[in-house]
Amino acid sequence: VVTVLKMVLVHTVPSLGGAPVFRLGGFLDPEGSSSRAWFALVMSLAYVAAVPLQEFVVRGALQSPLQRFLVGPRATVTAIVIANSLFTTSHLHLSTTFALIALFPGFLWGWLYARHGTLVAPIVSHALTGWFGLFVLGFDQLLS
Repeated sequence: VVTVLKMVLVHTVPSLGGAPVFRLGGFLDPEGSSSRAWFALVMSLAYVAAVPLQEFVVRGALQSPLQRFLVGPRATVTAIVIANSLFTTSHLHLSTTFALIALFPGFLWGWLYARHGTLVAPIVSHALTGWFGLFVLGFDQLLS
């Protein structure tokens, strides 16, 4: 789904016109320097290390108490929407497009947390999806 999204953006967003779908974040760039490849590696490791903290805050500290506090048949869905909205707004400082892209997988991670009751599934999914989107597909291009 993330790859298809990148293909659609490359063909519809003028600033991304002609951009490759797979960018590999500097890892295997034949025109890049070895220092750029090391920087990309360090950044990808830092991202993966930050994911558990993000999920702990959004799911563990926001969504979980909301699920317990809210009442009614839609309490879980409402908790997911509220927590995910706050998660998405935390990405607005990067760009509006990037924040909107973060919105949709956030609903998946909220559902995973509600379904499993543990942070393991959302952390693994978030780390894999985010790493792939940023460092393989190059969604960081949307930050400019």
